[in-house]
Amino acid sequence: MYKSSFFLAFLCAIILNSCMTYGDTTNSSFKGNEYRNRKPESFYMFFETDSIDFDYESLGKVKTVSNRTDLDTEVLERMAYEAWSNGANTILFIKYSTQERTEGTFDLLLDSEEEEENSEIYYDAIVYEGMASYVNVTPEFKEQYGEGIDLFYVKKVEQDLTKESNRKGGEAVMLLVGGIVSLVALIISPDEDE
Repeated sequence: MYKSSFFLAFLCAIILNSCMTYGDTTNSSFKGNEYRNRKPESFYMFFETDSIDFDYESLGKVKTVSNRTDLDTEVLERMAYEAWSNGANTILFIKYSTQERTEGTFDLLLDSEEEEENSEIYYDAIVYEGMASYVNVTPEFKEQYGEGIDLFYVKKVEQDLTKESNRKGGEAVMLLVGGIVSLVALIISPDEDE
């Protein structure tokens, strides 16, 4: 009985070993004044090289860091969503950069540093940041800057966030179930002396 309980606990540890990942999500942050009850009907984006010749209310800073497979447009959509969901209808002074990130799995059973290096992927993540703002979109503003970007990205990003949340939730459930099974297996296993 002891050997089978130990084997079950060991098997759970191996399963848990490959469940938890890191560096594989797109991260967005907003720091500033939130107006979550305000959902603008139009949205505009201006890069740091664009001329800003209109009044605006600064709401805060918004930043998005890509995962390994994101395209520029996906990172910009995620950043726009972060600003939009906090009540902004404009991002100003958008700047592009890269940041080194690591993607991998929490590997509890590694034998050497060499194996650890092989289980991780290093990559340059796309980073966009800017100032989330609110602009009074008058007919004159629309005449000069157009209707803004299509808000189709809102639904797409919300679907992506749901998928990401479900995946991470599944990882957490697997970790919890595996931990409980391991604990039960170790508790019910008889002492070696028996």
